[in-house]
Amino acid sequence: MQTSLSLLNHPRDVHIEHFLVDGRVNTMNERASDPLNKLYERAAPNAILNGGGRADDVRCYPGTREEVIGKIEHWKDRKPDYTSRMMWLSGPAGAGKTAIIQSVAEKWKKSGVSTASFFFFRGDGTRNTAKPLAATLLYQLIDLIPALKQSMADLLSSKPLITEASIHDQMMGFIDTPIHTLIHQKSIDVQTPIVLLIDGLDECSSDDKIIQERVLTALQDLVSPEDSPFVALVASRREPNLIMAFRKLSLKLGSIFLDDDYRPAEDIHLFVAAKFDEIKRTHHLSNRLNKEWPLDADIDNITNKSSGQFIYAATVMRFLEYSPESPNITLKIVQGIQPLEDHSPFAQIDAMYSYIFSQARSLDTIKEMFAMHLIGSAYNSMFDNSTNLFDDFLPAVCDVTSVESLISPLASMIRMEHSSEGMRLIFYHASLGDFLQDESRSRTYFVDVHATRVWWNIRLLRSGANTVFQRLLHSLEDNAGDLSVQQTYEQRLNADTIKGIYEQS
Repeated sequence: MQTSLSLLNHPRDVHIEHFLVDGRVNTMNERASDPLNKLYERAAPNAILNGGGRADDVRCYPGTREEVIGKIEHWKDRKPDYTSRMMWLSGPAGAGKTAIIQSVAEKWKKSGVSTASFFFFRGDGTRNTAKPLAATLLYQLIDLIPALKQSMADLLSSKPLITEASIHDQMMGFIDTPIHTLIHQKSIDVQTPIVLLIDGLDECSSDDKIIQERVLTALQDLVSPEDSPFVALVASRREPNLIMAFRKLSLKLGSIFLDDDYRPAEDIHLFVAAKFDEIKRTHHLSNRLNKEWPLDADIDNITNKSSGQFIYAATVMRFLEYSPESPNITLKIVQGIQPLEDHSPFAQIDAMYSYIFSQARSLDTIKEMFAMHLIGSAYNSMFDNSTNLFDDFLPAVCDVTSVESLISPLASMIRMEHSSEGMRLIFYHASLGDFLQDESRSRTYFVDVHATRVWWNIRLLRSGANTVFQRLLHSLEDNAGDLSVQQTYEQRLNADTIKGIYEQS
């Protein structure tokens, strides 16, 4: 009887590099056979245009933001006065920057414009740092320029640790050097610029803002050479560190700031009216709506509350569109006419405000400043005058020279205006005041205007700040008749308190 022979009886330290089966050579280490796998592992699919996992997948409503998009188109086409190789699209929080970038990118993709995109997003751990940026851009460029594939395979085989290099070295090693080599070898011919779209730079490594500056420096070095095939469109909030970072760049920079010059109120009104029409056509309870719904005043109210920022209008209309309740009821909830029973229609806006406030220091001082602003605004509205109470009271709250530094982390939702009448606080969003004064929404950041008013009355009584009281008293005397008829009991009580303090001081 023959015993079977085994070559692997009690084997130790056996390593088989290749083996032959039916005449075919099989390689055990498949990963080593394709060095590009290491690149693909570093890429962030959610950061690419129309990535399947993007929670921020938004775009402009048809017919809106046409002026801004047109200006970006002129820059891309290198028309006269648009010769910069980098464009910065900036604006307050909620202004619609991502929607504009998304819309532009989709339009260019359909028309055959070569682009590579990266959408940073704070809430997605796969794309809230700069680590996957170069690999993700390169992944898209290989699709545009197939000749890059072999070049990158050779590079990664010879320098496998380049994926761990700095963002600048990755951008130069992955993108700049290989593409310029192919251009000089005449392996590729780039007739029109390849546009790099970088959205939400302020959401990249937000705890270490120096990274954002390094990304900009790397982009500058990539696009600035005369023979570079690239231009870059970067979108972000206009935060102080980014303003400084852009100013440090040596290349010519184009800039678009989303303010009232681009008539956002008209676009928002168009959007709100169109969404109301859509709701009346498609909502499952639309048969309960009368022909007059909504009133023109309802559309105007949402438009005005938006203050030129699309996030408020988009959030409200999304709530109306997807709520199982009748749109008539949900509109009343938004307007505060009907009590809220379940989820808030402002959850997205509140999360945005809360995050921005979480970046601030000296929160108590900031809340006191905001209370002064709200009290002063209400006072001016009550008496139809322009007394600048904020500037009058500010020195008692903080060192006036430190105000700009104090509020700089909040620059995406407020700004300080300087004029001959002193300093004024400006809210980019009218809805910010509602958020601050509703404790159920703002929680830690709640501003108790009533308590602040009483506290200031006591403080001012002790200080004997007669100049301020003199202004207040004159306004009270001039409007004495209106007070007895038009103002609420609380306003009259407050006016009487101020008047009494002045007379005693």
